[in-house]
Amino acid sequence: MRCPCLGSQDRRRWIESFHPCHASHQGHKPEGHAKALTAAGAPAGEPGALRIGRTTVEYAGTLLGTDTEKPRHGWELTAPGQGAGQSAYQIRVTTGSRTVWDSGKVASARTVGVPYGGPALSPRTRYAWKVRVWDGDGRVSDWSAERWWETALNAGDWQGHRIGAGAAPQAPSFEGASWIWAPGATEQGAPPGTVWFRAALQLPAGAEVSKATLIATADDDYTLYLQGEQVLHAPEQTDSWRTGDLADATSQARAGGRLAVAVRATNRGGASVNPGGLLVRLVVEHGGGTVELTTGPGWRCSGTEQEGWQRPEFDDAGWTEAAVLVPYGQGPWDNDVTVSAPELPAPLLRGAFTVSKPVRRARLHISGLAYYEAEINGRRVGRQVLDPGFTDYDETVLYATHDVTGLLRRGANALGVTLGRGFFGMTTPNVWNWHRPQWHGEPRLLGQLEIAYEDGSRTTLATDDTWRLTEGPILSNSPYAGETYDAHEHPAGWTEPGFDDRGWRTPVRMEAPQGALRAQSVEPVEVVETVRPVKITAYGDDWLVDMGRTLAGWTRLTVQAAAGTTVRLKHGEKLKADGSVHAETGHVPGRFQTDEYVCSGRGQEVWEPKFSYKGFRYVQISGLPRKPEPDEVLGRVVHSGVEDTGMFRCSEPFYEQLERAMRRTVLNNLHSIPTDTPMFEKNGWTGDAQVGAPIMMYALGMQRFFTKWLGDLADSRNEEGQLPVIVPSGGWGYKELAPAPEWTTVYPFLVREM
Repeated sequence: MRCPCLGSQDRRRWIESFHPCHASHQGHKPEGHAKALTAAGAPAGEPGALRIGRTTVEYAGTLLGTDTEKPRHGWELTAPGQGAGQSAYQIRVTTGSRTVWDSGKVASARTVGVPYGGPALSPRTRYAWKVRVWDGDGRVSDWSAERWWETALNAGDWQGHRIGAGAAPQAPSFEGASWIWAPGATEQGAPPGTVWFRAALQLPAGAEVSKATLIATADDDYTLYLQGEQVLHAPEQTDSWRTGDLADATSQARAGGRLAVAVRATNRGGASVNPGGLLVRLVVEHGGGTVELTTGPGWRCSGTEQEGWQRPEFDDAGWTEAAVLVPYGQGPWDNDVTVSAPELPAPLLRGAFTVSKPVRRARLHISGLAYYEAEINGRRVGRQVLDPGFTDYDETVLYATHDVTGLLRRGANALGVTLGRGFFGMTTPNVWNWHRPQWHGEPRLLGQLEIAYEDGSRTTLATDDTWRLTEGPILSNSPYAGETYDAHEHPAGWTEPGFDDRGWRTPVRMEAPQGALRAQSVEPVEVVETVRPVKITAYGDDWLVDMGRTLAGWTRLTVQAAAGTTVRLKHGEKLKADGSVHAETGHVPGRFQTDEYVCSGRGQEVWEPKFSYKGFRYVQISGLPRKPEPDEVLGRVVHSGVEDTGMFRCSEPFYEQLERAMRRTVLNNLHSIPTDTPMFEKNGWTGDAQVGAPIMMYALGMQRFFTKWLGDLADSRNEEGQLPVIVPSGGWGYKELAPAPEWTTVYPFLVREM
């Protein structure tokens, strides 16, 4: 494997000749060559014995939980003087006092990617290793410091099953409804402007309404009234018709008799194909059956607003018959409207266990889809966030291994896990159809806590029907829309022993995704930095927070307010012309990059989201009782924990500023996959990664990260071997913008760069 900092000789010469600047790369050197250690200004000394510095296994210092069959070793060399080089190496691997593999003296200058060559590794086992080398004169070095790796579980070692809250309620469809608009309109176009619509549903005499459900959408925006009361509203936004809105209209329908539906809808114009359209379905359930009203024949409309038009007693006899354009599923809209059922809150899962004797070690193997956050006895497990990494869940599902020995206590213990949706359980409609890939599902947990005692015995706590579940305070979470948290719903102490969970329920056994379960080898995503805002200014009743630079992550909020106060935090990378935060995109209609926190009213409250990151510089905050202090609205920088391995220095500060901006931009787009933007898409566009790979490999330790993504590329091939333009993919990108060789040739290009 050649040094990734070289890339090509032309690029290396270009970098070194970029006067007055100089760039260097740390952590990777051509094989067999040692770094010279000389005094400043002194001539180089004679070659001497090599010394081994940093060592790695699978490009990590140590590795907890790997299912790699032949882990690869690497080491860095130093020596006094110049010209020293490695002529041979010897690796020794042990477990306990037993030597598992000794390579013997191997004549080779190789120092990177040297594979383990011993017998098959055992699961759940720690292996120690060390290396020594010989220089060109045959002189042997000291052994390196001993480092280790630890194997994970075999496929048959899992004892539990995936558990969760069960299937989500199904949203009604627009089946039976038709798109309608004013007379003269067609499915291809309508004049811009507002149209007022009305229709009525006559309930059977004496019907007792048990439930009424209303869904609607319009091209472009609308407000809907039932019995004169507003129940749905879609603000002006590009392609908002793609998102159908859902409302429980039971209370309005229980008035009985004749139910009047009135809608004001607007076609905004500005598109080459510019139809106007309204789509409504009202379903009323009563003791005698079900009746419904859908847009189609019988609806009436007006081109002007009239007094009381939304009231049930309004006389619309003078209005004209609305034009029926096409049944739902046809025309330019096709069947691309998504109606999302109310999102289930993030589930809390709790398992209790007892530790009766001294513990030698404890490991938690966990795969929460899409994301998890775990606590044992009230203390957080690990530093990772947005974990495990995103994959094509039909091919690969990742799990993490944590050393939790120090979190256990003698006697009663508790393990609590909160699950997030990520892309696996996304309900936010979007143009890439992440809300409906074939592997889509509700969050679910697979976990196994293994405890080894000093006396040699073991116990295991696996996820099964002995666990307990309830809905938690995270009411909704989406990588695109943001997160809503109601502090009233937080069950205090739920991850600690002694908590009373008798009011909780037994979790549902849930199917595992089709993908193979693999140990996660990529660096986890972490909160790597906290940024203090540079400016906070008033914007009407809101507060505008400027972090001073663009970052990927979220806001940590500190607030003290009355119970029920809702604080909204809208994140964006730039401001609109009116000074407000720009937080919208036609790719994701509706709510976007907006967090909500509902205060408990119990003194000072500190909160940050768990399962949704944003790309932003500015935060527009509403609902605060006063101007926030800088320490009360902190930016949390979140990305994969790759190392800085390259550096850039220049006598011209502007070039250094450009390099820092470049580095931050790259890091802002590393969240277990290389993305194109942390704000608008969060997709792994293959062409973007191909263009960025050389500088990423130069500046950062990307070996583990790109190894994982190479697996994602392999997983994403269809039956013909084609790659999509985004990886992973939920089915989008094989036809859209494809075939595109400049995107799908990423695999060999990336292998070359590595």
